[in-house]
Amino acid sequence: MRVVLIHRYFWPDSAPYAHILHQLARRLGEDGHRVEVLTCQPSYRPPTGPPAPRRERLDDRVTVRRWPVFPDRRYAAVKVVNLVLFCGWLLATGIRLGRADVVLAASTPPVAVARVASLIARRCRARFVYHKQDIYPEVMVAAGSPQAGRVVGTLRRVDARTDRRADRVVVLSRDMAETVRGRGVRPDRIAVINNFDPWSPDSAEHSALPDRPGRRPGDPLRVVFAGNLGRFQNLETLLVALTRLAAEPLVTVDFFGDGPMRGPVQREIARHGLNARVHGYRPPAEVARFLRREADLGIVSLLPGMIRAAYPSRTLSYLRHGCPVLALVERESELAEMIVDAGAGVQVDPTDAEQLAETLRSLAHQPGDLVGAHHRAAALYDRFRAERQLDRWTELFDRLGGPRQAAGSDLEGTTV
Repeated sequence: MRVVLIHRYFWPDSAPYAHILHQLARRLGEDGHRVEVLTCQPSYRPPTGPPAPRRERLDDRVTVRRWPVFPDRRYAAVKVVNLVLFCGWLLATGIRLGRADVVLAASTPPVAVARVASLIARRCRARFVYHKQDIYPEVMVAAGSPQAGRVVGTLRRVDARTDRRADRVVVLSRDMAETVRGRGVRPDRIAVINNFDPWSPDSAEHSALPDRPGRRPGDPLRVVFAGNLGRFQNLETLLVALTRLAAEPLVTVDFFGDGPMRGPVQREIARHGLNARVHGYRPPAEVARFLRREADLGIVSLLPGMIRAAYPSRTLSYLRHGCPVLALVERESELAEMIVDAGAGVQVDPTDAEQLAETLRSLAHQPGDLVGAHHRAAALYDRFRAERQLDRWTELFDRLGGPRQAAGSDLEGTTV
């Protein structure tokens, strides 16, 4: 088959999805498909080297075409300009693209690119796969965005139409699948395939965890937050909990990542003298070493209601490196149930800063509560290994290559 993959970010860009898509492209090429990637020049972070080739051939069966854009990590207006430029380029490219079999687009940037990609798929007489990393505008509503009230209806109508026209809508969890079903998408067109930790797949995937000395009474509980410091991450609840623990040095928090909330987090740490430090963006290998050798607990957090429209994929990095998880999400969510049932961490109500503070205090004073949790976390990651998830994608594309009236997918309703 001829497969077209569309996304703003692609390897060697630093966005995690850029590397996930690179591995998916390679796998599809290995499966014998001709793969074409339509993307942009690396821009997720300010570029430090020369531009990537405008056109590049990878692994013999993967062709990459890149469109120049402006670095936009910090400026919303530039993001909008880049979005318009990218959509315009996609439309112009789609006119000349010719026959294709499958077109895949992800949900970032939200709504617009997927809509354009669905039009390209129709023109190319191809099947369309909509890979939802987040569900917009639901994430805006959950975040209480001041713009949500004015645009949410229009965005939902546009995106729901894209959903219903897709041959497959791929989401990351059962919670997200329920949201998509609520838009009128047939269950047989929904596949649940979670992400995987994309970094260094050839070196760390199966390596043994280091022996960790057990925490002794008096040792600090090393907590880590590794990921985007954004407005959806419920960092306010975490900071309130840390103010309750400011006088107790037995809990320390290391923030790895960047985003719009980095400045506010740093100011709150300085203002209240919190036992926390913001490291900013660090290379994935450095974060991985911290998770494997120093962290006792990794926090994944989302604003209340957000779990039905998003999935914190940093969970997978924590699990891969044997870092137990504190899930600051709703108890009835798939994520919380998975962590608690596996004994790989704990769950806390995302609206309750007092409960979060008390949970951290209890874990700090009772080191035995996390004994063995890092091995259980690493064991849980086995279901999210790159090879396993890419096998799921192979199965999905094999099904799409069959007759268009084929029966519903066995992937529907299964979380992996």
